[in-house]
Amino acid sequence: MVPGDLGEVYDPDTLAAIDAWEPPREPGAATRLVGGWRARFTGGALLTAVALGLQEVFEPPRPAEIVEVDPWERTPVDAWVRFCWHPDPRLSVALVTPR
Repeated sequence: MVPGDLGEVYDPDTLAAIDAWEPPREPGAATRLVGGWRARFTGGALLTAVALGLQEVFEPPRPAEIVEVDPWERTPVDAWVRFCWHPDPRLSVALVTPR
């Protein structure tokens, strides 16, 4: 017996037809691997990976330029960042000059 009001409203043949119903299949639905938002997400991820790879080929990352300076000596003339350290952090200053 069907629980609820369906058993009282429908006859057994109609209930069997409702239980046997399946949604219609789209042609080619079984062969499609990815669809909807997954396809858009995958396409976007692949394009992003290609773009980042091309950027790395045509604009290789530059190595970081680090100049270590003895605080008691004069700062080199070609330094583009000068840091004046003071024990009180509020008085420390970093001077950045454009290249």
